[in-house]
Amino acid sequence: MSKDSHYTPKPLADYLVSRIKKKNVKTVADFCVGEGELLKAAQKKWVKATFYGNDISSQVIQQLKRKHSKWVLGNGDFLNSKSRSRMKLFKKKFDVILLNPPFTCKGSTIHTVVFDNIEYHVSTAMFFFIESIKYLSKDGILYAILPQSVAYSQKDEKIREYLHEKYSFKIFKEKNKQAFKYCSPSIILAAFNDKEISSKNLLFDNINTGIKYLEIKRGRIGMHKIKKTEKYAKQLIHSTNLKNNQLKNIKYRIKSNLSKIEGPAVLVSRVGQPDIRKICIIPSKKEYILSDCIIAIKTKSMEDSQLLKKSIINNWSSFSNLYKGTGAKYITIKRIKHFLNLE
Repeated sequence: MSKDSHYTPKPLADYLVSRIKKKNVKTVADFCVGEGELLKAAQKKWVKATFYGNDISSQVIQQLKRKHSKWVLGNGDFLNSKSRSRMKLFKKKFDVILLNPPFTCKGSTIHTVVFDNIEYHVSTAMFFFIESIKYLSKDGILYAILPQSVAYSQKDEKIREYLHEKYSFKIFKEKNKQAFKYCSPSIILAAFNDKEISSKNLLFDNINTGIKYLEIKRGRIGMHKIKKTEKYAKQLIHSTNLKNNQLKNIKYRIKSNLSKIEGPAVLVSRVGQPDIRKICIIPSKKEYILSDCIIAIKTKSMEDSQLLKKSIINNWSSFSNLYKGTGAKYITIKRIKHFLNLE
C-alpha cells in the first residue's frame, strides 16, 4: 500500500453501494480499484453485471486477477491521459462508476482539468472525480468517497459550484474520522447524475423561526487595512468584540459605508471555531461598520432579533455544524440561508 492509499473498508463500500437505487446495471467500474471492496459490494447488488477495475499498482492488479478472474482489469495511471488512451478499459462507457481516489495532494499538487470546455485547477481527488465523469454512459451515475476538502476547500470551489449549478451533484453523507482502518481522514460521500437523490442540502439541518423578514450581510472591511481610528466615525465591530453574547471593547472607528449595518440585527462570527458566546444583537437604529469576519442577519424589529438569537442558541448543535473548512473553520451566507429556510 502506498503512502497515499486509503483502501476502502468493507462497511463503507457496502454503505455507499446500498444508497444506489439504479436498476438494469450492466457495467460497473472503479478506476482506482485497490483491494476491490467497492466492486465486491457492487457484485452482490448487480450479479449479472460486468465489472471493470484499474489501478496504478501492477501488483494490486495481479492479486485481483487471481481472486476475481471474471473482472476486466487494467494497470494504468489514471492521472495520466496518455496512459488512459493506451488502455482498452478507457474506450468504454459505464452505467455505474465507483471511486475512492487518492486523498492527498503531495506538495500541494494542483491539477488542470477541462470540463464543459472550461478549464479548472483542482485537487487530486476532484481531478479523479471530474475525469471519471467522462466515462459515464448516457444515464450513468457516479458515486465516490472523497476527502472532506472537496466539499469545502477554496481549491475546488469553482468546479464544485459549477457542478452544483449545472448538474445533479450531491454530497449526501459526511463522516468525521474513523472511516478507515489505518488513518483518520474526514470524508464525504458524493453522487453525480443520480436523479433519485433529493435536491435539498442533505448535510445541514434547517429550522423555521416564523420570522417573515431576514436579510443577511457579510462584513467587508479587512482588519489589516485599518491604520488608524477616526474620532467621530462609526464604530467597527470585529469578531473579538463578540463576547458573552454582548458587544464589548470596541476600539476602532472608521469612515466607510462599505459594510454599514443598522440594527436591529443578529451578529455571528464568520471565521473560527464556532462559539455560542459570539451570538450578539445590534439594537434598533444603532449603526456600525462590520469587519470581514462578521456576518449580520438583519430583522425588522428587536423582538425578531431576540427570537432569532434564541432560535440559533436553542439549535446550536445544528448551527455550529455550518462551520466547515480544511484549515480555519468558516460559515457562509448560503449555509445560513439553508439553516433559516431562506433558499
